[in-house]
Amino acid sequence: MRPYVLTGGRVPDDDDVRLDTLVHAAAAADHAPSLSTEQRAILAGLAGSYLTVAEVASQLRLPLGVAQVLVADLVRLGALRVHDAGLPSLDPSGGGASQEERYLVLDVLESLYDGISSL
Repeated sequence: MRPYVLTGGRVPDDDDVRLDTLVHAAAAADHAPSLSTEQRAILAGLAGSYLTVAEVASQLRLPLGVAQVLVADLVRLGALRVHDAGLPSLDPSGGGASQEERYLVLDVLESLYDGISSL
């Protein structure tokens, strides 16, 4: 099916969730009659787990933009909850993150770089 059919012609905008945003299914609610097949599949795929929007798109083999729009719709309906802690700032002037948090983020990024380099 064409992406514009799945989203009703809508595209992701600034109000939609980011691709790295963690989401999980909210407590059981009766949204089923108003949901599309794809939205029901998103809720089923998230049963008891946390996934990023990009992982949701991958699991359902949807284009990233389509997944963003559908997940944002589910968030607005209250069927999904968002966990978007964000990364601490790496600004050395102290922009809200402790020295330990900055080192942790840099350590994770270095490990990621090493893993990718070894491929």
